[in-house]
Amino acid sequence: MSKGVAIIKTGISRHVMLEKILASKSAVIPDTVGFIGNFDHYPNIEGIVWYLDHCHAQILKAIPRYRFVIMGKGPLDRVRPNYAHFESSVSWQGPIEDVVSELQKMEVCAAPLINGAGLRGKVNQYAILAKPIASTSIGCCGTPYQNEVSVFISDDPTEYSNYIIKLLKDKEFAKKMGERAYRVVKDEFLWEKPINSLISLFNQ
Repeated sequence: MSKGVAIIKTGISRHVMLEKILASKSAVIPDTVGFIGNFDHYPNIEGIVWYLDHCHAQILKAIPRYRFVIMGKGPLDRVRPNYAHFESSVSWQGPIEDVVSELQKMEVCAAPLINGAGLRGKVNQYAILAKPIASTSIGCCGTPYQNEVSVFISDDPTEYSNYIIKLLKDKEFAKKMGERAYRVVKDEFLWEKPINSLISLFNQ
């Protein structure tokens, strides 16, 4: 810590999330891949475009029932008309009231970011729900998630698509990946861990 400056990494509240998880009765919808974001933040738009341009058709060819679900507020109408040919396999949900309930419905979660320098909150939200995750390197940059251990990470569209196909087809393997992602977020990102540092900082 430099004089007058403290760095506290982003965290997630297990208590708040657990209350919502216990209250939620959402069942998983087979062959769904979810992406959540604030689409006023343009890197999230770019992530959707990259995914739909380079990955979606490959996954759809392998799994015809597959559906990509896009959740979050912002100007999705800027890009939606460009993908009218995918209308039956892409769900543009827009703003959602209950993040936990909607994410729990997803079989796999995606973080296909190709730009930006946000808080990496997406992956933590997915992981606290023990969802199997496919991310680009930027989506997991600076986090302790490891490729092919707790998440799948790739910037190559074909490899990224194959990761998602594997997670959708191999349910038992996907479950194990989700459990490993949960262990990372539990060990590294719950607010219980940095709370003593915050208390000490506030007491100075």
